[in-house]
Amino acid sequence: AVGGNITISESAKVPHNLTVAGGQVDISSAIGNDLNAAAGTVTIANSIGGNTTGLVGNLVLSPTATLHGNLTYTSHNQATIESGAQIMGKTTYHQTTPTEIRSEATAKKTASGILALFTWFKIVSLVSSLIVGFLVIKFVPVVVKTAGDTLLTRTWASLGLGIVTAVVVPIVLILLLITIVGIPLAFLSLAAYVIFLYMARLIVLIIIGQKLASYLSKDAGLIVGLVLGAVIYELISLIPVLNFLQFLLTYSLGLGALVMTKKSYYSTLRNKKLI
Repeated sequence: AVGGNITISESAKVPHNLTVAGGQVDISSAIGNDLNAAAGTVTIANSIGGNTTGLVGNLVLSPTATLHGNLTYTSHNQATIESGAQIMGKTTYHQTTPTEIRSEATAKKTASGILALFTWFKIVSLVSSLIVGFLVIKFVPVVVKTAGDTLLTRTWASLGLGIVTAVVVPIVLILLLITIVGIPLAFLSLAAYVIFLYMARLIVLIIIGQKLASYLSKDAGLIVGLVLGAVIYELISLIPVLNFLQFLLTYSLGLGALVMTKKSYYSTLRNKKLI
């Protein structure tokens, strides 16, 4: 039986076991065998033929209560055993406190919330990388390929230039903000820097993914590389130490390769007097 208030009246007949869960449970009928109860308050006013087990806030044994088996209960209060009540078997009491119960429940809820938020963030990160990466491949495939070639052929140069760029640009932006008159340029440069960082990450994912996919199929394209690279990136990011190393290498390599590519494009367009 499950309910807010449960009453097993004296005229009821329960020849075997009884299992109840509720807020207030009153047992006035004789129970033929075992009693299992989980409730705020349990009051027993008749005989229990077997063992009595309970997870309760309060347990009350009335003067007419007779427990023929063992009594095992968990509660933050000891049972109220009124004069005349009898317990034939062994009594085992497991004490808990409301504070411990609330702390444990709060800890579980907090842990579940953090895990859910972390999982949601990872899913959003993966999906957004796939969407933006697809758009980048669709509209600027040559940039991706050129930057990828630079990344593979000039790896150490890309890494060094990426680290220098990642350090110098924020310093320049701060100096522009301090000058007051350079604030508009600072915000424009910041927007470009953020775009470059995101592009750098995508290019590394695409190229590394494509390189790995090429071992399985020589026809692996940029889309396959994007999917494989994004999945591998998110999996590695779950490992704390490797997460930081991956973050450093991904953005440094991608940023350096992208800067060299953009510089080459700029020089070409200037020579052709297109800009």
